[in-house]
Amino acid sequence: MSYRLTEPEFVLKSTPPRAGKLVVSRDRLGLNAPFIRNGQVLLLQAPAGFGKTALLAQWRRQWLQRGVSAAWLTLDEHDDGMRLISAVRYAVRTASPKLSLPVDEAGPAKDAMGAATRCLAEVASMAVPLALILDDVHTLQDPDARSLLAYIVCNAPANLTLALASRTRIELPAAKRAGNTAWITLDADTLRMTSKETTAALSMRFGKSVDKDLAARLHETSEGWALGLQLMSSSIEQGTTAGLALKLAERAAQGVEQYFTEFLLNRLSPAAADLLLRISLVDIIHPGLCIALTGRPESASELKQLHESTPILGATIDSEWIKMHPLAREVLRARATEKLSPAELQLIHERAVGWLARRGLDEQAAHHALAAGHVDRAYELAERCLYVLAVNGHFARVQTQLDRIPIAILTSRPKLVLAAAFAKCAGETCAQAREMLGALLARPDLPADVRREAIAVAIAVEFNADNFDRVAALIAELKKTYPDSRPASDRRIFIQNQDSYLLLFLGSPHLARHRCDAALREDLARDPDSRKFRRTYIVGSYIVGLSYLWEGQAKLAADALSLVSQDVQRQLKRRHKHSTMLDVTLAAAMWDLDRPEAAASLLADRLDVLSTEGLPDAVARGFITASRIAGWEGHDAKQLQLLDYLCTLGEARQWPRVTLEALSELIAVHARAGHVKSCAGLLPRAMAAHAAAMLQNLATLAPLLDLRLQMCRAYECIASQEFRQAQRHLEAIAPLAAALRRGREDVECKLLQSLVMHLLGKDARELLSETTHLADVLGLKRIAIDTHPRLLSLLPPLQPAVQAGDAPFPRRDPASEVRRETTVAPTELLTPKEREILGLMSQGLQNKEIATASGVGQETVKWHVKNLFAKLGAANRRHAVARARMFGLLAAED
Repeated sequence: MSYRLTEPEFVLKSTPPRAGKLVVSRDRLGLNAPFIRNGQVLLLQAPAGFGKTALLAQWRRQWLQRGVSAAWLTLDEHDDGMRLISAVRYAVRTASPKLSLPVDEAGPAKDAMGAATRCLAEVASMAVPLALILDDVHTLQDPDARSLLAYIVCNAPANLTLALASRTRIELPAAKRAGNTAWITLDADTLRMTSKETTAALSMRFGKSVDKDLAARLHETSEGWALGLQLMSSSIEQGTTAGLALKLAERAAQGVEQYFTEFLLNRLSPAAADLLLRISLVDIIHPGLCIALTGRPESASELKQLHESTPILGATIDSEWIKMHPLAREVLRARATEKLSPAELQLIHERAVGWLARRGLDEQAAHHALAAGHVDRAYELAERCLYVLAVNGHFARVQTQLDRIPIAILTSRPKLVLAAAFAKCAGETCAQAREMLGALLARPDLPADVRREAIAVAIAVEFNADNFDRVAALIAELKKTYPDSRPASDRRIFIQNQDSYLLLFLGSPHLARHRCDAALREDLARDPDSRKFRRTYIVGSYIVGLSYLWEGQAKLAADALSLVSQDVQRQLKRRHKHSTMLDVTLAAAMWDLDRPEAAASLLADRLDVLSTEGLPDAVARGFITASRIAGWEGHDAKQLQLLDYLCTLGEARQWPRVTLEALSELIAVHARAGHVKSCAGLLPRAMAAHAAAMLQNLATLAPLLDLRLQMCRAYECIASQEFRQAQRHLEAIAPLAAALRRGREDVECKLLQSLVMHLLGKDARELLSETTHLADVLGLKRIAIDTHPRLLSLLPPLQPAVQAGDAPFPRRDPASEVRRETTVAPTELLTPKEREILGLMSQGLQNKEIATASGVGQETVKWHVKNLFAKLGAANRRHAVARARMFGLLAAED
């Protein structure tokens, strides 16, 4: 056979693929990424469907943009040593015809290794950078070809960069690979699409027809598997209009099921398909468990082959455990129920019980015991594990197991009662939890250790009921149950965390943070690896981040929460209670840092979890942040609907403080828009909510509640232009905010005082300068526009009084939405009013905000904006600002 380089197969092998419809640029994995930038050998190792080829194509485009020749080669099972080196030569010549690579030495009798050596020497002598991209490395079957590839990789000259993609581990010398910082490996976990990439891909395909909640749901379902997302997107696209998220998700699942049936199961051998069906009945897969389920020792090697050849099985890092993709598991379980007999199914479950229970995996063992019909064994296993699961926030999992247990059995086992009470402590079932605990604590024969646990659960119940007075009493009662000795380490850290959360609301965030830090250090010092994701660690980290946010230190809050949030999400999934609570708080910090898109991404498809499982304070924070994002996006109706729903939720759950928070935000929104009657109508409701909240938490939260009511009154007075009365309310807020260490409210109060002073004809420049400097230090970059748009009108007269280098409003990144005051150069092209509108438009303000800031109607603003488009020759707002900068009307961005 001839191996001449002109053969058509070499043309096909060296032709890079076209970019797919759903392919987005992945900047975090680009050649400029810090961990990739200095790599000489880039190895992509992941099962099918993780976007390896797409990433190789992205790298090729980036190399070409840099002026680097990039040769592409797709390998296949027919490549032997000489064929491989011939194809490499052809690919290099195709990528850069100017390179003086000699004509092919092709021929099966030739020395492939010698040819490779000469080829590498020739590349080195070129003294120009070259990238060689090799896709589908896993298809190489010829031993000589594999050895040759390893030789090329290990002896690549300095001017040659190699990028290889394979579904299996690429066989390279361990000695060369270990510790070599120039060899970069990207595995499946690294290649998984992030939620941001998923949203970008869906937006590219559907535009605005897929909202952020649906994008988050599809990302959660696909688990970042690019092929799964593409299959679901294709199903949505086939004749389905963008409508209800549930309908789209159902169609997406149908597409994935069709893929697994047609392109996976039907192409496997009967033995392999049968093994997949059997292991789909367990949630976690291990070679030993595989042997136990099948009774065949060879099934472990069969499992390894399936793992290497199919995209639905993924191994965990440094472990023999294997995880099946949930989309595949759902399809396979349905098939197993159809194909396997009841006796076979029962035997599989019985074998799973024994293997899992021996390894302490009681929750999974209980599930299989119940499926096998061994109810007593299932209840025994459930009692051992469900309380621990409930404490760690797995409410849905616990409730699913408890729903299978008769009420008589449940109430007879105290640990099951505790698990049920903890699982019901949030949301509308809080009263049921309180009732169950009351009955349990009334038992005279209740052991002391169970009584302590019951009190601890009662504390969680009252926190979820927003009853801080009762929490304080229960914490004191729990401490009294340890009269002769200190609590065990676990319980001591629990008490410290609960104390810290209470301290936060009493106005001592610094003390709360100090105690949590001490508890975290103790917890991690005890077992830094296996205990990292204990509930005490997560709760402590949450309180630390929340304490910074309480003080208004948005940057510190974001820094404290970001890393913990990523780690917890990897362990507990995105919609877990703890993950949601952390990210809701992080979203509030991101909003204050003027990163509204990041905040929106964190909240996407989570408000339902928050409203059913979140603490009242987190619920209020999440919905208020979501409402602010809706207003920023121009969805005024949605903004009001979210706040109205929060009011309703507070009333339904008997959380008057949450109702007060919602009404306070509503009054502020209407006051900023000048809606006098709306503010006046909402104020009595706020006063009623304040009175109810004071009855519930008079001993603990009175100052916080008074601060919120005074803020309501101040905004109502500003809306009705009763500025002297507003000044009196703001003077009452200042000491409350200072005593409680509420940094954001302190800055908001001072900004409102500056505005009121200005409206009363007083000089507010000194106070405004001091306040905006404080906001800058704290990282409250949106606080000025969030407080009142009319504050922007104070900027021009303020500027002369500001020293050089001082910014009247917080500095921010060029891409942020609300910028500092922009001076528009005098010109005969624009009228004075058009110059004013252009300056406000360059700050990212929408028409409604511009109207409020400039004192004209929205229709007038629209008319001026239309004129600006015509005069500047612009198609949209961003284009108009860019054209104004080009003409020198606006200063260039930093």
